[in-house]
Amino acid sequence: MKEAIVQPDLTVNVVDSQIPVPKDDEVITKVVVSGSNPKDWKRPVMSNAAMNSGDDIAGVVHQVGRNVHEFKPGDRVA
Repeated sequence: MKEAIVQPDLTVNVVDSQIPVPKDDEVITKVVVSGSNPKDWKRPVMSNAAMNSGDDIAGVVHQVGRNVHEFKPGDRVA
């Protein structure tokens, strides 16, 4: 998967990352669209640390943990 990492100097590095395996109560979502808000660039600047801080997403459920019953792979989520 691709991951956009915002650097403290506001450059963005797109890196390859492994797809995580969900824990029992987690859902893994394949992101189709993502929004960017001021906090997504202010946090790396203020903390002087690179981070993937986006959390306004919409996509499709890729995988669910064994205790998840409300969602299933293929569900559209936002």
